[in-house]
Amino acid sequence: MERNQKPIVYVDTHIVTRMAAGQLNDLSETAINLIDTGCLFYSPMVKLELHYLYERKRIAHTPDEILSHLFKTALLQVSNTSFAQIVTKAQEVHWTRDPFDCLITAEAMLIPDAYLITKDREILQYFERAVS
Repeated sequence: MERNQKPIVYVDTHIVTRMAAGQLNDLSETAINLIDTGCLFYSPMVKLELHYLYERKRIAHTPDEILSHLFKTALLQVSNTSFAQIVTKAQEVHWTRDPFDCLITAEAMLIPDAYLITKDREILQYFERAVS
């Protein structure tokens, strides 16, 4: 990564919900700095997982409400990485059977030097560019 280039930063579903609620106070200084200075992306899988959470009434707002709010406030945007590429990379992820975690992590793995902000312990353990 060039010195003046912004870091590429992916956020998982849990972090998206926390960003929307303004609850980032227990993230590390590194994670906060990445959110403040990076180019922020979410995987389309995040939107699907948010949809399931909304259907089960685990979150109060629709995925579109959450993501449009975060686009306006944090410039969070959807990644346009090819799903075929993500699935191919996901086949190398053997440490989880959770399809959301697998695909979200695989997408971040495809981009050299990209970070993934998460609170998921498995992702933090197995993906070296995961930040909490």
